Amino acid sequence: MIRIPFLNKKTAEIKRYEEENDDPEDPNIKYRYKPFTRAVNDLKPGEIIQLTYMGSGNKTVLITATERGPLGNFISTRNNNLLCCFELNEESFMFKLVLKLFHKKQNRCEYKLMPSFLKYVFGLSAFKTLDISKISSVYLLIKKQ
Repeated sequence: MIRIPFLNKKTAEIKRYEEENDDPEDPNIKYRYKPFTRAVNDLKPGEIIQLTYMGSGNKTVLITATERGPLGNFISTRNNNLLCCFELNEESFMFKLVLKLFHKKQNRCEYKLMPSFLKYVFGLSAFKTLDISKISSVYLLIKKQ
């Protein structure tokens, strides 16, 4: 193999770009969050989001489908638009498992699994129906390339 020294050197522009776009996070973490700018109703079952919820602070949740909300949301009998989800703890050992088994897998986050498997995995107390009008900011989890 022939080595040409000047081709191995990075230009100042490339170095600057890499420094600006360098991810200072732990390299073992294979995901990050980006702002979600569309309506919360556009979220699909299987999405993992961080949100700010009035009165409760920040939450990380997995959107799930229910019988009343097959797309992950529904309008309640009190005319509130609700988001169906399971609250997650990113510090838990289960979070990596959730990323692997449920993230972006809409068919695994459907109602037919909810009564048995999902409630067993997350616990009944982790299931939430959040009022969309009380959500002030949403960040969508995306996997790093």
